Formats: sequence, C-alpha cells, structure tokens
Amino acid sequence: MKVYIAARFSRRDEAECIVRPQLEHLGWRVVSRWHRAQATEPLNGAMANHTAAQNKAFALRDLEDVAVADALVLLTEAPESAWPRGARHVEYGYALAVGKALFLVGPRENVFHWILPDSAVFATVEDLVSCFEVEG
Repeated sequence: MKVYIAARFSRRDEAECIVRPQLEHLGWRVVSRWHRAQATEPLNGAMANHTAAQNKAFALRDLEDVAVADALVLLTEAPESAWPRGARHVEYGYALAVGKALFLVGPRENVFHWILPDSAVFATVEDLVSCFEVEG
C-alpha cells in the first residue's frame, strides 16, 4: 500500500525518522516527500521564508503525493493546541474527498475526523502498526 504521512511541518523529523520506518516495516511504501530532508527547505517551514513560486511548488508536490497514495496517515494535535493552521488539514480533506483510506494518529482534531470509524483512529503510531501486524 502507498501511504502519505500528513502532520504539522514542525513534526517533520518525527514523520521521517520514526513514523516512516514503522509504516515501511508493514510493507507500506511512504510516498510523501515533504518530510524528507532537503537543503532547499528550511526546518522552520514558514511560508514567509519562501517565494510564492516555492510555496506553490510545495503545495502542488504535496497534492501530487496524496493523489498517488492509497491511504493517508494523519498525525493530529490536541484540539485546544496552538496549531490550528496547517496544510495537513487540506491534505486530509483532499484524501477524504477522493476516497483514500484514512487513519488518524492522535485525538480527533476537528469535526471531519468524526466521519471516520473508531477503528481508523489510533492513539499512537505503534497502535496503528500493531493493528495491521495482527491482520497481516
């Protein structure tokens, strides 16, 4: 299965170094590229640090990656957290609209997360992996 990892940009290292290896252990192929270290993308991820053309390219790349994925794994934040903005919401919405399999890791962050059955919501990445190891 091809999977896209969605999370706030500041969790880039977690997505790349912790989540990606665990999903690949299941035999899943991670197709998201935003979390892979690239010298052209500063770690702070602030849009103001990029040109309009760079920001557009990042957005198009991310949508392209979601489009080729079979599923999206969203690392969520506490609903009361200070992280209300984020491309992860657009990526999730796009995946929802086109019928991708969706998995949440963390709390349900907004009303659109309640569309998912309880079986698609996991407290941790380890819980998600354990569920699919048992099925596999």
